[in-house]
Amino acid sequence: MIWMRMAVAALGVGGPVALGVAAGRPALGALAAVGALAATGVPSAASQGDGTASAGAILRGAASTVGAVAAAGFAGAAVTGHGWGGAVALVLMAAVSALAGGLSRPMAELTTRFVTFMVITTGPARNGHPAAVAAVVAAGVAWGVLLALPLALALARRADDPPQRALTHATGDTARRRGASFVRRVRRGAWSATSRRYAVRLTACLGAAQGIALLWPHPTGSWISVTVVIVVRRQLTGAARRAVERAAGTAAGALAAAALPLWALTAWPFTLVVAGLAGLRPAVKEHHPALYAAVMTPLVLLLTGGAPAGLAGLRIADTAIGCALALGFGYLPWAVRRREQPHQQDQRQAHERDQEDDRADRAASRPDTVRSTRADVE
Repeated sequence: MIWMRMAVAALGVGGPVALGVAAGRPALGALAAVGALAATGVPSAASQGDGTASAGAILRGAASTVGAVAAAGFAGAAVTGHGWGGAVALVLMAAVSALAGGLSRPMAELTTRFVTFMVITTGPARNGHPAAVAAVVAAGVAWGVLLALPLALALARRADDPPQRALTHATGDTARRRGASFVRRVRRGAWSATSRRYAVRLTACLGAAQGIALLWPHPTGSWISVTVVIVVRRQLTGAARRAVERAAGTAAGALAAAALPLWALTAWPFTLVVAGLAGLRPAVKEHHPALYAAVMTPLVLLLTGGAPAGLAGLRIADTAIGCALALGFGYLPWAVRRREQPHQQDQRQAHERDQEDDRADRAASRPDTVRSTRADVE
């Protein structure tokens, strides 16, 4: 099955590039291929907690992916070239997306995809109209989704109890329960400590990356922010190790792109290299973060402007800066805090136990309090 996923990914990304080369518009083909990169996440965006998804959920996830990536292309093109105002707008949109991702797992994946592709498109969309960029990116992701859907639907499991689900929809107070459930999800998810922490981590890294790119104007400055969104992720469990692995993979990918003569590829060899790198992504994405970053980095480099020899040093410098920001602002301080929290929790629990013992001792000296407390419990 993995070979089918790899073939779908290779065709999904390589197809738009080949079409652009054949039509004499390789830049448009590469921009559409950037959108097609998002199509490999369609099944996971619709999956439930056990990793399965119904056909309806997969179709809704596919439509949501197309919409999110098209919106990302529009936003990326809209903020590009507007100096500090555009940088602030990009960081604010990333912060809102990080908070909204706490509503549910599918929303977390959609918002992460939105932020990632918004930042990626700021490079190739520098001279494009936002609506045109959104249309091209949407066409690319729609092509990738059409290729990925048959395989995803073949693996889908239908819901087990449709009559019960229909009865639930038929009850009169469903809308009220849904509204209350949404409010709880906002309070416990979008405004939870995890979501707020991720928003702070992401915006701190992106804000620093945008500031450096503006204070040090150079042709590849957007790659600092791209490195940040590749390395920084929502979950902190095992984050320090995975962040270091992703940073190492990103640096290795940038070095490989600089060392290999990728900048000298002609149109059709370029297309084959892009398709080959895209085909490797599904095989390494889940369990090999370093390899995934090492594959993703030259792929994004090629699709967002290539890796010309004269800019190799700048790309490496941008990658190093982005990795340093992601680790310095996005992970290491928070990992230290998480290691301190279990000790603090033990102290708090011990303090609470001491307080309970004191209350029990005082209650034992007053039998009426004991009787009233027992009556309240009963």
